[in-house]
Amino acid sequence: MGSIEEVLLEERLIGYLDPGAEIVLARINRPSKIVSTSSCTGRITLIEGEAHWLRNGARVAYKTHHPISRSEVERVLRRGFTNLWLKVTGPILHLRVEGWQCAKSLLEAARRNGFKHSGVISITEDSRLVVEIMSSQSMSVPLVMEGARIIGDDALDMLIEKANTILVESRIGLDAFSREVEELVECF
Repeated sequence: MGSIEEVLLEERLIGYLDPGAEIVLARINRPSKIVSTSSCTGRITLIEGEAHWLRNGARVAYKTHHPISRSEVERVLRRGFTNLWLKVTGPILHLRVEGWQCAKSLLEAARRNGFKHSGVISITEDSRLVVEIMSSQSMSVPLVMEGARIIGDDALDMLIEKANTILVESRIGLDAFSREVEELVECF
C-alpha cells in the first residue's frame, strides 16, 4: 500500500472521492490518531419529491460538487417535476479518532472553522471514537410545488448565487479546518 496521498488519489480516480477531497483528507489523515472513514466536500442538489428529506419519497434529479449555473437549473426545471427542491449541503466528514483529548481538539478546531454541528457519534469495538464533522452551512428551497414553479427568474438568480456562495464558503472552512488538523499535537 502506498502513502495516504497515493491511496486518496487512486480513490479519487475511481470515483470514491469528491473533487479536491484528497488534498483535505491527506492533511486530516496526517496525524496518526485520526483516520477518515467517509467524506463529502459539499454539494448542490436538485431533489424531486414532496419533501426532500424523505428517503423513500425523494429522488436526486441533479447533483454537483461544483457551483451550479442557471442553465443547469433550467434544464432540470424543463423536465416538468411536480415538486423540486434546491438543496445545498456543506462538507461532512466521519473520522475514527484515538483518544478523548484528540477528539476534543478536533471538535474545537471544527467549531472554530464553522463546523458547529459536529460531535462524537459512536465508539467502535476497539474503543476509538467516531467523530462527525458537519458544516452548519446549508440551504433548502422549493422551486416547484404541486406542479407550479414558485420561484421567478430574478429570485432564481439570487438563489443560485446564494447556493454557490454557501458551497464556496463552506469549502474555505473545510480547507482551514484541514490545515489546523494536520498540526494538532494531541493527535500524533
